[in-house]
Amino acid sequence: MSQENVELAGQLVRAFNRRDLAAMSERFDPEIEWAPGGPAAVERAVYRGRDDVSDAFASTWEAWEVFHLEEHDVRDLGDSILWLGRARLKGGASHVEFDQEFAVHLRIDGGKFVRIQGFVAWREALEAAGLRDQAMSQENVEIVRRAYVALTRGDAEVLRELAPPDFTVDFSRRRVDPFVLRRDEMLAFFIGQSRETWEGWPTYEPKELIDAGDVVVAFIRTSARGKLSGVEVDALVWNVWTFRDGKPIKFTYFGEDRAAALQAAGLSE
Repeated sequence: MSQENVELAGQLVRAFNRRDLAAMSERFDPEIEWAPGGPAAVERAVYRGRDDVSDAFASTWEAWEVFHLEEHDVRDLGDSILWLGRARLKGGASHVEFDQEFAVHLRIDGGKFVRIQGFVAWREALEAAGLRDQAMSQENVEIVRRAYVALTRGDAEVLRELAPPDFTVDFSRRRVDPFVLRRDEMLAFFIGQSRETWEGWPTYEPKELIDAGDVVVAFIRTSARGKLSGVEVDALVWNVWTFRDGKPIKFTYFGEDRAAALQAAGLSE
């Protein structure tokens, strides 16, 4: 039954993205409750009953030209499902666009949804589901994800917000010009090197982020084009981020050495 609930949750999200109200309401319990989260909250905090909830979803779609959910993770909690992902939105009147965390806690009974609750932050959803420890480690993963987005944009201000001044960047394992720098030294070096060496900014695309409690292991694809040569550079590397009290305190570069990165995080192949 638990796997069936996971499949039901996936069907509901796909129907939402298609704006297929008939497919959604078919799985609503007659006494269903929907507590929208953030942008989905149109008029009230809670809607009750199949008709009321169906009308509320229709109103939500009227308010947003785009409201698309992208799945990141699904947690099977037995009698409920916790869906974690992102929401891409575009206002129907304002045309303002958003891309943000989004989560949905789904309670299911007899193949019917009896309660749907939305959250605008994974941490809030995890805590509400009684997964406080996972909430903290999941937040660490999201900080790492945001850091790579900021690196790709060359956004030093966001990087300063994410990491404290004593944050250490350890490239001592690099074969050419190894170094260890603090946050502000690293930013000055990174920005200067990027402007001198690359055409535009290098991109840093996380291919895999592994949650290991106070450590996040990151498998990253780095791409750039040489400013003078025009040569494309593309590499897959492993990094390890260490956290303390919810703040990143160290970044360590492991290059292509997956085994060493996992071992540093207390994990194994």
